[in-house]
This record gives sequence, C-alpha cells and structure tokens, in this order.
Amino acid sequence: MPVEINLAFAVDFLSSVYKLSASDGQRAIGAIEKFRSNPTASGLNLEAMKSDPSLMTIRGSRSIRVALSRRGSTYVALFAGQHDDVYNRLNNGKFIVNDSTKRIEFIEFGQQPPVPSITALDSRVQPLQHWTDDRLRDIGFSSEEVATLRSLDYEEDILELFKQGWAEPRVDEVLQLLETTYEQYINRSLLDDQERVRDEHLQRAIARYGAVAGLSPLLGEEEVARIARAPIEQWMLFLHPDQSEVANRTFNGPARVRGSAGTGKTVVLLHRTATLAKRYEETLEQQPILVTTYISNLPSILSTLYRQLPLGPKRGVEFINVDKLARQICVDAGEVPTVSTRSVDAAFASAWTTVVKPGSPIDRAKLSRSYMLEELEKVIKGRDIPDFDTYLEVRRVGRSTQFAGPLRKQTWELLQEWNLQMAQRNTVSFADVVNRAKRIALALPQPMFRSALIDEAQDLSQSGLEFIRALVASRSEDRPDELFIAGDGAQRIYPGGFTLLQAGVDVRGRTTVLHRGYRTTQAIADAANAVAGGIMIEDLDEDFIRGNDPDAALRQGEPVQLCEFPQDQHWSTALAQIVHQVRSSDDGIGLGDIGILTPTNKLSEVVTSSLREAGLPFLSLESYEGSTTDEIKVGTYHRSKGLEFKVVILPGLSEGTAPRTPMPGTPIQEIDDQRRLEISALFVAMMRARDHLMLGYSGQPSPLLESILKSIEIVELPSTNSNSPSS
Repeated sequence: MPVEINLAFAVDFLSSVYKLSASDGQRAIGAIEKFRSNPTASGLNLEAMKSDPSLMTIRGSRSIRVALSRRGSTYVALFAGQHDDVYNRLNNGKFIVNDSTKRIEFIEFGQQPPVPSITALDSRVQPLQHWTDDRLRDIGFSSEEVATLRSLDYEEDILELFKQGWAEPRVDEVLQLLETTYEQYINRSLLDDQERVRDEHLQRAIARYGAVAGLSPLLGEEEVARIARAPIEQWMLFLHPDQSEVANRTFNGPARVRGSAGTGKTVVLLHRTATLAKRYEETLEQQPILVTTYISNLPSILSTLYRQLPLGPKRGVEFINVDKLARQICVDAGEVPTVSTRSVDAAFASAWTTVVKPGSPIDRAKLSRSYMLEELEKVIKGRDIPDFDTYLEVRRVGRSTQFAGPLRKQTWELLQEWNLQMAQRNTVSFADVVNRAKRIALALPQPMFRSALIDEAQDLSQSGLEFIRALVASRSEDRPDELFIAGDGAQRIYPGGFTLLQAGVDVRGRTTVLHRGYRTTQAIADAANAVAGGIMIEDLDEDFIRGNDPDAALRQGEPVQLCEFPQDQHWSTALAQIVHQVRSSDDGIGLGDIGILTPTNKLSEVVTSSLREAGLPFLSLESYEGSTTDEIKVGTYHRSKGLEFKVVILPGLSEGTAPRTPMPGTPIQEIDDQRRLEISALFVAMMRARDHLMLGYSGQPSPLLESILKSIEIVELPSTNSNSPSS
C-alpha cells in the first residue's frame, strides 16, 4: 500500500529545472509526480545520503537526480540536476527551518548569503535571535562560542564554523537550534517521537510563512500531476521569497513594482490579485477586484493564468482592458459613445486640410500627419488637457520635438477642428471615451472596485490611469491596497508618456524594483540589451538608462541565432526548416511553444500565409487567450506584450524595415521619437524568448543588429542565398 506523504516545492527546484534542457526538466518533474503518487515506486531509487539521512535523492533518468529533504512524512523538493552535481551539493549542505528568519531552504558550505532581488527589504534578522545568550550558555555553549554565534549574520555562516575548527557534531547542534526553542530543547528527551515533532514543525512553517520563504503549499497528488503535465510556463504556482513579500504586503496607498522584462512583474501582480481577493473576500460582491491593462488581448490571458493559481478566490475578480471598461462605464451611465476608426481618420484628414495651410507653423515644422495625430490623441487627449493655456505649459514626456508657442497654438486649433469634424460624423476617439468615463467615475458616490491592479502600466495614458484611480480611490484620502501598478518604462511601445506625479499618484516609499530575471537566458538578455541598451528611459517615476541594471538571468543558454530569409517573402520552406531545427534540438519543444513575431501586421500576414503553405498549424495572437494549444503563435511585437515562449523567431529584421525608413524631410526629432519606440518594441519581442531566439532578415540585416553580429551564431538554410551579414 502506498505511503501517504506531504510534498512542497522549493523555489530553487524551479530554477534548477530551468537550467536543464526541456526534456530533462520534464523527466525531473515526472519523477516528482511518480514520487508523490508512490514514494516506493520502482525506478525511483529513493536513497538517503550517508552524511545526512534527512537528505535524499530520486532518479529522473540515468543521469538526472532530484534532491529532497525529509521530515517525517513531509518532503521538500530541493533541486534537480546531473547525478554528480546533485550528490556534491547534498554532501556539502544542510536543510534548515528557521522560524526567526522565516527561511526554509537548503544552504551550502561556501555559499554566498542571499542577495535580495528587490530593493528595500526589511532589516535582517540574525539566525539565532530566538535564543538569548544566557540560554545558549545554559545548554553548554561557552561565552566565546556564544560571542561567535552572535557574530553570524546568515544561516550560511554556520557552515563556515568548520573553518574555525568547530567539530561536526557541534555545528550540527547549532543547526538544530535553528528549528528549536529553548523549551523544546530542554524537554526533547521527554518527547516520544522526535521525527514526528520535526515533521509537524515543518508543516506549520510551510503553512505560516512558506510562501515568503519561497515554498509552494503542500500539494496533493492531483495537483502535482497537473503541474507535471502542464507546460513549463505554468509551473510557477508560487514566487521567489522577495516577490512574495511584495505580493503579500499591505500598502497604505498606491504602490508600484517595476523591473526589466522577465523579472516576474506579471506573476507578482497575479499573486497579489489572489492575496487581495482573499484579504477582502467579504466585500468582493459589492466591490470586486479589477485587473486591467491597455493591451486589448492581455486581460483574457491574465484571467486564464489567474485561474491556474491554487490560492485566492476565483470570484470577485474582473479582468478587462481600459478602453473596454471605459465604454462599459459610459453605457452604464446612459451614454453610448460610438468609435468608428474610419470616421475618426476621415475627420482628422478634413481637419488637416482646413487648418494646416502652406507656410503655417505645422507645415514649416514638416511634422507628419501621423505624428500630429499622435500629439492630439496621446498627448492632449491622453492627458485630458482642458485648455490651451494648460497645453502651452505642459511638459511633453516621451516627445523630443520642440513645440514652441505658435506651433502649440496651431496644434490646438487642429484639435478643435478635429473635434468638430468628429461631432459632425457622430463619432469620438478612444481617448474621448476614457475621458468621459473618468468624469463619470469621479462623480460616483463611492469607489466601484475595492482594488485595481494595472499590468504594463507604462503603455497607459495619463487620463487612463486617472480613470482607474477614480474607480478605486476614496474621495478624501488614500485607501490601503487601492492601486497596484506593474510596468517598465524600458518596454513602453506607444507614443505619449507621463509621470505618476503628473497623474496625481504618489508611490514614493512604496516602489519595489525587481532585479533577478526568471524568464530568459543570459545570452538572450545580453543580446537584447546590446541592441536596445544605452537609451535614456523616461519612466513613470524615475529616469534610467536601459541596460545599466542588467537582469541576473538564471541560465547562460545557447547563443542567439541569425539566419537569412528569402527576399521574395516566400518563407514557407525557411520557416518549416527553422521549426524542424529547433524542435529536433530539444525534444521538449512543441509547436505551441514557438512564437513568430513581426514588426508589422503586413509581415504577420506573410508569416501566416507561409505557415499555411508549409502545413504548419498556427494561431494569431489576436485570438490567443492563454490556454495551451499545439499551434505556433503569430503576431506583432505589440501583441506579444506580457507573453513568453520557449522559442521566439523574429523575421523582418532587415535594413529599411527595422527601423522603418523615414519619409524624406522628416524632422530629426520625429525620427528619433519613432526610432525609440521601434527599438523598445524590438527589445520587448526579443525578451519574450525563454530558451531560444532566432533573428531573421532579408537582403541586408538591420543596422540595429550590428552590435551583436560577431557574438551570435549564423545559421545557413538551404533555401536562402549565400550573402553573409558580416560581409
């Protein structure tokens, strides 16, 4: 009869699996599933370490082992790896449970103390703080030994006592003190079952602060089986301890988390959603939790991911994008705004003809129609600027063009004419709907939502943020946990821009910066930063240079690859060869793990046509809702925001396409603004890759790739010509 056990995952288990190939990672997870079902199953070869019988291994394959720690019937999956590496680590480490420091993890001899992956953590608690000096002396430690113990800052320092000549039994006794109070220690001889006591202690610790320590809850057989059979991207049921601290904290006002791509902002946001839904569960029927973003296809994906979390109420949480929510608010208030993009564009064309005459300020500045439309929609309407005097003084964050008084005056005239032309056509713009909804929200007698969480906040307009704030904020003062903002200015891909203080949102003292990368490899992060780094980013609450704070990626990974696509854009053979190549290089990669991303909708159509011709199944990102499918995902860089794939292929990185060739006579500032957005979009697309990144070009590679041509792998495909990108 199978033995009944309890099982939890340590955060290092996930990161160790990420370092393996996809196939070896799946074998390690499969071994855990088999172990949870029956720890004595044949083939697992459950084996205790001679140096410490509480540390054990199971077999994932001939070369792969999984390390476990045992307390009675409770096991923690510590890490996986190659046979010799796992045994070497276990022989040089100990598993600790420390109620004082809230650490439950495996520590190793010579290991560096933990480095926070976020800024501003609480002050450090020493390992033996729950023991007084007198009680340490009472159980037999000398004054000199007590002084040494008091000098220890981290549990890892205890293992360093060997270097000071401490005997192994003495060090083991210190390690036992981490898990024991004075009362438990002096009464230990009275306890019938020490192993049962340690088992219960570990279970209580996991329940009380397991998430903060980086452990999953104790998982049942069905939960482990579901994890084992899910794609690797869905394993993240819990967070790194630093991330958990942010997800679980109570903030006395608006709060923000930022960090580069792949640092886990969205995962933190989803877990915080679950935390708040549980914290305010009794009020959710009247005031639900709102999760929103500017990206139209992202809410359905976030909703799908949230449903996979094991904790937190699933009811009382609404996932909806800002534009859709704004229209819903207007309709509920009796207004039914009509947005016809064709009529909006026609109204602007008519307004342009009426206002922009030869020799006028806009004509002399040679600013394009598209740039001026962005000025009206993203700057003026995006900030809900009420009058010309305000517009004359406003700082245009994210726009480098110089708008002097006469130019701003004519821009305001163009705005008024555009509004008139839209009214005659019975239409409004999306920004108009958001502004109307904001005014309705501000007039509400009480907040509509208990809390709001905004993902990819850098792409929101200032008025959009003010609208969301109005739906959750008290009219007199900040409420705890009312607003949580996740975003990264380095990934802003839409024109406009603003600061949080301009929107009346103060997050000073409540901003967390994530530094550790969890998604991608070091090779991919280095390539993305080389292509897009060195640019000053105007962020929501502070400016920084992209690439100056590089991610601490978990894996080095394979080199980024570059290949040449046919210039005639008949890419079916090339794409079929690339897909076959990446799948044959790693048998854990399925078609659904591949994303093909392009800078334009037109190129996405070329890709889908080529895949159809090659007989490869695909799904447009416009239709993707986050559920696992065995289809290649295809879409633009913009549609890929918030997503990740094991393999990312980026065709279209050709000279003249990325970045786009500007129209003759375009002002340098407009070119600079557009290029910054294109580079940010490319950075976003490159950082969607978890394991493999393939860059493609036709003719000549984009000049954006010059900085990495010598450090990436050139791949020759039989269907391409022999021009070398480095020639």
